Amino acid sequence: MAKKKGISTKAITAEDILSLYETVLPLLNNNPENIDVAYTLSKKLTGFIPYDSFHYVLNHDEDAAKPEHFRMQLERWTDPKSKKGTVSNLEFVPLHYDDPDAIFDASVEHHYQMTLERKRKDQPGKLQYHYHRLTSHEEPKVAVGFFRLKNTKADNAFSAKDLHVFEKLSPHILLLFRTILNPAYRTKPFQYFEAYSQICATIANQCRLSDSEAKLLPEILFGYSNEEIAEKNFISVPTVKKHIQHIFKKTGVKNRLDFISRFFTSPGRVELT
Repeated sequence: MAKKKGISTKAITAEDILSLYETVLPLLNNNPENIDVAYTLSKKLTGFIPYDSFHYVLNHDEDAAKPEHFRMQLERWTDPKSKKGTVSNLEFVPLHYDDPDAIFDASVEHHYQMTLERKRKDQPGKLQYHYHRLTSHEEPKVAVGFFRLKNTKADNAFSAKDLHVFEKLSPHILLLFRTILNPAYRTKPFQYFEAYSQICATIANQCRLSDSEAKLLPEILFGYSNEEIAEKNFISVPTVKKHIQHIFKKTGVKNRLDFISRFFTSPGRVELT
């Protein structure tokens, strides 16, 4: 059998793997300039596998999965060649799965689609990308996806050699992203978002909101205008207004101020189950 060209079992050495850790670990111990560690790791990875941008999602299953539960996920996409266009989000995603792995996979796919939408909006035109994703369902669950802009004149898909390198580096990439991102789940801002995600989920269940309506609860809470909500969710302003009217009717409030004061300035009124 002919040997496949471009694949070498010696492509990745122990020194190569060590260099990844040496790029990240010192910054976790001492980072006075607040350097973006995930960005730094990604920039290092492009030396092994050329790509144009990446995204990641990290999730914990400390709360039991249940229908219509709002999942908090730490996510981001960026271009390792330039910090322009970087997006970081803590996003609420209402999902209907009993299987925690299915919830996570759906969250990752959701973020992948949203990332494509944002990228195409920031760079007008029908941009197409090659894509490869690394995923682990061990706790905390993590997924990292890599984008390569398609070349219209030549095939530049991730090659067999690229995939071989991904395979060799995968356990180290996933471990390093877990190490980098895990502390974010212990910060006060994240705990704040998590507490209010539970309130949003409870309101959605008790008031029988549709998925489209439930998704807008955090948007209303954090003061987004109708125009901002429309842009963020890729829907029209009239559609936003219609959803909000339905939310107010189902929850028995008159307006945004009444909604926020009733549920969020006095969260004790909402029984978390």
